[in-house]
Amino acid sequence: MSVFDGSPQYQTYVIIGFVGTVLSSIASMITILLINKMKITGYIKLILTMTWFQLVYDVSFFNGTVNVGNYWVSYVANVWQLVGGIGSSLISNWIAFVVLYVVYNKRSIDIVGNYEYMLASAIVPGFAVAIVYSIGSIPEGHNQHLVDIANLGLYYYIRLVSIFLNFIMFGMASYYNHRIRSKGLGKSPAEQAINTLCRRLMYYPLLQVNTVLLLLCGGGSF
Repeated sequence: MSVFDGSPQYQTYVIIGFVGTVLSSIASMITILLINKMKITGYIKLILTMTWFQLVYDVSFFNGTVNVGNYWVSYVANVWQLVGGIGSSLISNWIAFVVLYVVYNKRSIDIVGNYEYMLASAIVPGFAVAIVYSIGSIPEGHNQHLVDIANLGLYYYIRLVSIFLNFIMFGMASYYNHRIRSKGLGKSPAEQAINTLCRRLMYYPLLQVNTVLLLLCGGGSF
């Protein structure tokens, strides 16, 4: 039986999931290639790291949300979903914090010197949730309660809190940036770049919300 078999509604969901996985994976890979051609500053390094986590999430999306008929394929995909999804969300929090810090304090932050700590703060929670998931999943169906705690509890609440923090920090950055511009101080190229960055970064939490809602409503492996 093919994974594309089933009701028309299910077939539509599977096709959308497959197309979304392919397109998003290609987009993430292109982004990584383009970033690697740039001068890698601390801020760009954070964006590159977030994109790598996003790529891990993207390539595992289909097998993690659609029952492909092979338990271990679904298991590995779900682990990648946990690590990639949590990692990209937490790195996005650091990006939001850096933007807020720069706008508020009018000076840069040493991202390169603190990068290892930032990376660890994104990796450790993802692997911790993946361990809880693995304990509940191996052997197959061993402890569904732990699987639910990992997937429907820890994973989603970490991502929801991350989204909430991004809205708060990007909102505060936009507010402080607006105050600067209202005083006629936002004239230098650096300040104009911050203006553009603050406007564009507000879209990212909205995309995060859509992703979480899609997974909650999808009825896949998660």
